[in-house]
Amino acid sequence: MNFRSYFARLSSQKNHVRTLLPASLLAALCGMFGCANPEASFNGFAERYDEIFANKPPTACPDAYVPLSAGGADGPYLLVLSATQKPDEPILFFAEVTTPAVGGGVGIAITVTPVAKADRQTLAGDPQVYEAAVIDDSGKFELAMPDLKVPKDANTIIGLDVAANVVLKGNICGDGTFVCGDVTGTTISPAANLEGSTFTLMRAEDGQPLPDPVLDCEETPAKPLP
Repeated sequence: MNFRSYFARLSSQKNHVRTLLPASLLAALCGMFGCANPEASFNGFAERYDEIFANKPPTACPDAYVPLSAGGADGPYLLVLSATQKPDEPILFFAEVTTPAVGGGVGIAITVTPVAKADRQTLAGDPQVYEAAVIDDSGKFELAMPDLKVPKDANTIIGLDVAANVVLKGNICGDGTFVCGDVTGTTISPAANLEGSTFTLMRAEDGQPLPDPVLDCEETPAKPLP
């Protein structure tokens, strides 16, 4: 658990912190923030945390969206799907992203090819094409990926060929070199709910190895390969 999510959990329980928080941790926080009253310091920290992050949910981008022009984020990416069933061992796809003009704005479309779980570099299936979703003025979009096929060589969860109906509820971050958000949907067979899963799209460089995957908007690193 990272620093931010740890204090988010404690902050959500701050009405009970006086009885739940060990004296040793209060003392440590006191040392960190130079206070004479560790309990008062923690309560003050929780209030500041709430004020800073009240409008920045876990799926918020690290960088504010810079509105794209058509074609502005076209290129190769790594699509990282972190399923709740095994979140630190994501399913990976090589992704060709295009950002075409859609109506009066810009959309995002994607062609994905599974990547082998053994090395996170080798392609392990056929390309699958998904139509453009509109990007709104804040950089958000919902991209449907029906019948997404994951071959067993790319499946880090159960090691079988599976298919899923997936929706990426994403945020374009900054200039579009990083995209992140939530995943909803279900696998078709065997059936499993993907609610609570996350994804990222990480810009890849032509002719270079795919980047080390991160799982979410907080850029939590995936579990290293053995």
